[in-house]
Amino acid sequence: MEPVIADEIRRIAAGPLDWDFLLREAAENSVTPLVARHLPICSPETPVGVLEKLKASVRANAARSLKLTAELIALLDLLRSKDVLAIPYKGPVLAVQAYGDLTLREFQDLDIIVRQRDMPEVHKIMTGRGFRTNSPVPFSEGTPPVAISGEYIYRDEARGMDAPMPAEVRGRIHADLAATALARDFEARLLSRAPAPLGSAARFDLRRRMLAGKRAGWAYSLRLTLAPAQEDWSGLHLPRVLTPLYFLLRPLRLLRKYGLGRERPSQPS
Repeated sequence: MEPVIADEIRRIAAGPLDWDFLLREAAENSVTPLVARHLPICSPETPVGVLEKLKASVRANAARSLKLTAELIALLDLLRSKDVLAIPYKGPVLAVQAYGDLTLREFQDLDIIVRQRDMPEVHKIMTGRGFRTNSPVPFSEGTPPVAISGEYIYRDEARGMDAPMPAEVRGRIHADLAATALARDFEARLLSRAPAPLGSAARFDLRRRMLAGKRAGWAYSLRLTLAPAQEDWSGLHLPRVLTPLYFLLRPLRLLRKYGLGRERPSQPS
């Protein structure tokens, strides 16, 4: 970590800090392992309770990461034994490339690229290891590659690598009309063969709907509109005494970047 970043963490941690908010945001952005790695070094005065929660999250993530990585190695060995060219990406591969430690990046699944013409053999290997797919499988030996979909999702519920949702949680979701509508939208988009890219306004609305309650939605809207981000700081360097001006300049920058009524495929940053 660069010294200037470490110094900023020390400065922030030394003042009044909502530690519960920090833990929630770390989990929301899947950076809990990184927070747990650097926070005790930069801020030795971190409350013991916060450190214990971080350690528990790190242990759970490490166990999941090792389990998934072991499965990835086994799958790659099986694919290689059948002369199937396979390229893993994201997941543990990205963790090692980015941090040199597969437990420092949170991931929930494995991503592997194979040739479409190899999908019949890949399907046999995956089902042979207990994986199942809800996607239609319209291929068999000799099926033209052009007729094979570009993405298949396999799950392994029996070994707990993709545990089913608890009945109580599922019941609460079905009773929540907003959550049900959001789930239908996600399902339609994920299963679409040619999903249209989301514009900035649509991405903003989707994130807002994912929050529980109107109050949380409005708080998210306000924070996104006013809270300065890296692009605001790098676009205009102000002396420390004038940093409150960033909260006034951000809405103006967003208007200039995205325009009134104009959409772009990226979310405001």
